[in-house]
Amino acid sequence: MKTVLKAAVFAVGLATLASAQAQMGPYVGANISRVEIDHADLTSLGYKLGYQANQNFAVEARLGTGLFDDSVDHRTYEIDNYAGLYAKAILPLNHNFSVYGLVGYSRAELKTYTRYGMVNDWSDRDVSSGLGLDIGIERNLSINLEWINLVEDVDLLSFGINYGF
Repeated sequence: MKTVLKAAVFAVGLATLASAQAQMGPYVGANISRVEIDHADLTSLGYKLGYQANQNFAVEARLGTGLFDDSVDHRTYEIDNYAGLYAKAILPLNHNFSVYGLVGYSRAELKTYTRYGMVNDWSDRDVSSGLGLDIGIERNLSINLEWINLVEDVDLLSFGINYGF
């Protein structure tokens, strides 16, 4: 029991230290993502605009587009664009690291081509969720690793950078 109490006090102390270091207010960012769709490996580039209200909560708007397409079984897969709005729950671990969860609503448009032309112009809207890790580099600069289920059957594994104002 004493060990659990000591661990809880230590965790609260780390969270307090993190709150002193946390960047509040508006921020912008960019992510490069690996996307797998029907065994095709695509690459996308996304941008985000966010506002961190306190150490534990932020909101984000995101826009993205395909960067590199992929061909599998004589079909070429392409991400046309995607967009989403998210609530971000943040758990500071210390002054340089925090983990977060995202939940929101996204829209994605994808296209599939064969040598005869476009065979599928696909669009979907769905609830999105994801998990990530922020690593503080400087007071206003951080990098992140993230997984997000954008829409059904479309997952993004991303590396990104954020800049706070």
